Amino acid sequence: MKPQEIKLVAVENAHKGPELTDAAGEARRAIESFEPEQSVAIAVGSRGVDRLAEIVKALVDHVRARGADPFIVPAMGSHGGATADGQRLLLEKLGISAAAMGAPVRSATETVELPPTASGLRLRFDRTAFEADQLVVVNRVKPHTRFGGPIQSGLCKMALVGLGNRAGAELIHKEAMERSFAEIVDDAFGVLAGETPLSFGLALVENGRKKLAALRAVSAADFKAADRELLVVAKEWIARLPFERIDLLIVDRIGKEISGTGMDTNVIGRKNAHASPHVVRILVRGLSGASRGNATGIGFADAVTRPCADRIDHKATALNCFTALRPEGARLPAVFENDCEALGALLPTTGRPSAESVRLVRIASTASLERLEVSTALLDELKTAEGVRPLGPPRNLSFDGNGFLEEFPF
Repeated sequence: MKPQEIKLVAVENAHKGPELTDAAGEARRAIESFEPEQSVAIAVGSRGVDRLAEIVKALVDHVRARGADPFIVPAMGSHGGATADGQRLLLEKLGISAAAMGAPVRSATETVELPPTASGLRLRFDRTAFEADQLVVVNRVKPHTRFGGPIQSGLCKMALVGLGNRAGAELIHKEAMERSFAEIVDDAFGVLAGETPLSFGLALVENGRKKLAALRAVSAADFKAADRELLVVAKEWIARLPFERIDLLIVDRIGKEISGTGMDTNVIGRKNAHASPHVVRILVRGLSGASRGNATGIGFADAVTRPCADRIDHKATALNCFTALRPEGARLPAVFENDCEALGALLPTTGRPSAESVRLVRIASTASLERLEVSTALLDELKTAEGVRPLGPPRNLSFDGNGFLEEFPF
């Protein structure tokens, strides 16, 4: 079974959801009534959220215009190697630096312990944010790559996990092995809101093209309700692969700015045993530069290329995965020297009788699903898939002189 026998078709994969074109303006209107006190900490995470820098800058400008002193704190748990410098550099990769924002970035790892919750849980909380007069959280609401239930990624998670730094993130993930995240939020969020300077948050929702689609200012008292309500909207708009079964998925790059698990488990179908789509084999070709060697989620792949494997910072990857109590995310798959060798090894393991019958999909990343390449074995399904259409005739899967695929053609 030879990879060169597979023919691919470029496909447009349309997604739902509006798009906000004036993110800064929307942010200014949302926070117009906010009266800041002397010092205001603005908590920002490590994800590649659309228009994030513009929104944070609008917040900084508003706070300063009202005579207060804004500063930015990382709220990303153990990301960035769980170091102050590593997390500051991650923010810079997202366009959030002291120079760009006009406000200092105060990155530290020290935490304070909050009073116990009803269940006895003792939360950890970033000391720098804790010592501010007010705290504002900025985060995207979306389905989580691990947590299920009515509250997943959003304002509550950033407050409880992101602002807990490594110690707090590890505590919550450990607790999540025994009960749902929504139960943890019900138990812990009241203590956090009452014991910290948490004032309000900006909840962001993206459409299926990963563009900002909704922005809402939310008081601290309404975090739980907003997370529940906006998760329903985010699920409706989320980008998906338009097939129920995929024999072989080629992912050109993974990274922490793409997903908390490098490649979104909601897309690749490896969130749980009942998730869709069912993907038999995954080849990961590369690691994004913005991830700075953190290859969390590489364990979901069955094979990687040598250039991808050589970019992995194993210490940072292990630290992130073990803090989240998911060491399997750091497992290294089989390593092949190039794409041709990797595909040649994977194709016979799909269970298909020939290369022409393999249901293959290639994507740039799990955050870029508006353009795909699919094998001709999937063409019949395209005829009934909503919002999906071929963009041209089939072409042979081809490699350069070193056995690597051409760059993703979109």
